[in-house]
Amino acid sequence: MPCLALIITDAQYKENIKLLIDSAVKSGYSIKCFLTDRGVLLTADEWFVKCLLSNSNNVSVDICEYSCNINGIKERITQFNYSSQFENAKTVHDLSEEDRLINF
Repeated sequence: MPCLALIITDAQYKENIKLLIDSAVKSGYSIKCFLTDRGVLLTADEWFVKCLLSNSNNVSVDICEYSCNINGIKERITQFNYSSQFENAKTVHDLSEEDRLINF
């Protein structure tokens, strides 16, 4: 199954990201999201979190713990993996030729 990796650094594109995730899952892609910088603000957006959780069989989410701390995000969603920038590097490194990466 091909993978669509999303590096999300800003919350302003949430509608586009949601549409992209829904479309990619319907097209047979697995999704790997890494939220960092101001993208972690999306973890406080109930609508966006529901989008990710409703596709949880095909979507994995890693979140930069440091970015949460500096942006004042206190709540942690148990289904998401809070980690370091290493997860970002690992996601990019593990992509195959058929996979795609989009930065927001």
